[in-house]
Amino acid sequence: MRLYSLLLLTLFTGCTRTMNYDPVMLRFDSPETSGKPLSGSFNISIGATGTRVIGGEESEVPIDTRFTYGTTGLNINTGVLSRLDLYARSFLNSPYIIGGKYQIFGQALDKSTQGWKVSISGELGSLSKSENVLFETTTDSGSLSMKYYGASLNIGYRFNSNWIVYLHNFYSHNNISSTIERRNMELQSFGGLSEGFGNLLGFKYYFNSKNGTNIFNFRPFLGLEIGTGRYSWPDKMTEFGIVHRSNNKFKPESSIGVTFGTTW
Repeated sequence: MRLYSLLLLTLFTGCTRTMNYDPVMLRFDSPETSGKPLSGSFNISIGATGTRVIGGEESEVPIDTRFTYGTTGLNINTGVLSRLDLYARSFLNSPYIIGGKYQIFGQALDKSTQGWKVSISGELGSLSKSENVLFETTTDSGSLSMKYYGASLNIGYRFNSNWIVYLHNFYSHNNISSTIERRNMELQSFGGLSEGFGNLLGFKYYFNSKNGTNIFNFRPFLGLEIGTGRYSWPDKMTEFGIVHRSNNKFKPESSIGVTFGTTW
């Protein structure tokens, strides 16, 4: 039976469609909250990060990591209370995320005063995608779904009204499921828990000083973020009923990106 399965695997996976996703890395989030209800910020980002590739011709768990250039994303942040913000964040090929941030130390962004800033945040999100590719007369179909939960501790120091530097420390919990099929036959299924943790060093420069009298006072800013982290791989892979398990070790990830946006 095992020999028969391996023969089928050789026949069908010569050009198996791969699925991929990007672990959540770049955030471009400083520890300061907006400081006023309904004030907030919006920014567009571009960077490079790791991509997890699922599927292929390997007889072991076929997952690999490669570096992807040109990933783009956006952040929207709005104040609810003086020390509480809600936000939404999305990067290509990563979960769509919503979350909340609470500043526990230091003045908020609307004050832009010198000193230490500390905040905590919690977030959740999901990713669902499917692809169909025609290989001559054969169609491969792939699907991937992910449920994401994360938490972080963000510590920063503002030097003046323009400059702030921060260290964003994060943990993420991902439940992942992926299937690749051909001719309605399941070639590979993949799933399990992937955990991650890491650190992001960020810098932001705000171009002008906010006068604090108008909630809709736009203030452009630039940002740079460099990050490193480690993510485990989901531990279960099935090919034609043959179960393979990875060692689920943590593998390094890295990222770098820039952002441009404005407060209001």
